Amino acid sequence: LKQLRLFFVSAGLLALASCEKPENNIGLELQPGEDILGYFTSDTTSVQSSTVREDSLRTDELTSVMLGNYDDPVFGRTMCSVFTQLKLSSVNADFPSAFQIDSVVLSMVYSGAHYGRLTPQAFQVYEMTGPMHIDSTYYTNSWFAIDESTDLVKDSEAVHSIRPESFVIVDGDSLQPQLRIPLDHSFGTKILTADPSVLTDNDAFLEYFKGIYVRSISRDGALFNLDLVDSDSKVTIFYRDQDGDEEDTLAFALNINSDCARFTRFDHDYSGTVLSQVGTVAVDGSSESFVQAGGGVKTHIEFPNLTDYAGFGNITINKAELIIPVSTADAGKYTPQQLLFLLYKDEDGENQLLPDQNTNAHSIGGTYNENDGEYRFNITRYIQRVINGELPATGIYVVSNSAGVSGNRVILHGPSHSEEAGQNMRLLLTFSE
Repeated sequence: LKQLRLFFVSAGLLALASCEKPENNIGLELQPGEDILGYFTSDTTSVQSSTVREDSLRTDELTSVMLGNYDDPVFGRTMCSVFTQLKLSSVNADFPSAFQIDSVVLSMVYSGAHYGRLTPQAFQVYEMTGPMHIDSTYYTNSWFAIDESTDLVKDSEAVHSIRPESFVIVDGDSLQPQLRIPLDHSFGTKILTADPSVLTDNDAFLEYFKGIYVRSISRDGALFNLDLVDSDSKVTIFYRDQDGDEEDTLAFALNINSDCARFTRFDHDYSGTVLSQVGTVAVDGSSESFVQAGGGVKTHIEFPNLTDYAGFGNITINKAELIIPVSTADAGKYTPQQLLFLLYKDEDGENQLLPDQNTNAHSIGGTYNENDGEYRFNITRYIQRVINGELPATGIYVVSNSAGVSGNRVILHGPSHSEEAGQNMRLLLTFSE
């Protein structure tokens, strides 16, 4: 133990003379029956943090998509747009040779969640010119060619209020909350005048019409979730048969369903912010580091002296708790993620869950504690295996949960954020020899 104390001094940390008997039996549940005098605690293990760009994330065929954009004083601008196929509601449809289109409406059902300010936004809709496939994989940075020469949104109908919790009244009927964007009548004409062979099945139709791309061109609004597989999410063409005796309005729908390829694209613009260089270099996280969903940024945490423990005998880590306080100054407007995950990269550079995440014996934690303004993680098994040389000592990454369907972000305190130790990122170890 004397050697271990000397190690802390030589590493520039507080000596183990500051170690004390654990309070509240911390760690004792892992080795019941041991002599309490054999345990020591320390929160002086060296910790380093930085912010790096997140890897692209898979966003295809998820429970919902995200649309909209917002400006953040710290994280810059985030823009979410949607690519999706449309499919025939019925095959071999027989449309009249003479018709009058009353309206064409793209409706997309809200799934409730939003992030930012619910101010009106202006939307554009474009026809895709490149094919998508339901069995392919699409990510936050995937892109398809579109016909940018023609915005399909009806003139003067681009701006819409965002009301995720308000029912919509259409022709006296109350419909579930949804965004309804009127499209130009030319879109309806394209479908109703298509060669009958195009309407024989969905494979033929997707050769004719690849899908649509939807985006917002407003700023400082909100990101909001949409349920595209809801039966009310579709494009509906309302028309009248001019050759027939009936003057009633008819309707034909192009559905968005679970068989449609679809995904959310995220674009992040960090220009003019502290994160402006994050795509090129790691941003120092001594004071603050950052985590953002949607393929934004993540925090890299390293423990540079951790492997030195291996040189001081058989050290048993009874508990290792990573504590990360957060900045709560703007938490009211920008809600922190309710849950963060920890990953490490294996020898092949692939992301892996920590071993603590893969056991039911003890929860790894990571849930945001609003009262304390912090996240706590139990990473005992990970720390022990790094010391034992069983896992690479390259550090861990803090990433957002639900990152493909969320716009949340959080500012984390770094290891040197404050002179008050309790406000800093730190690793609390309880160990024995």
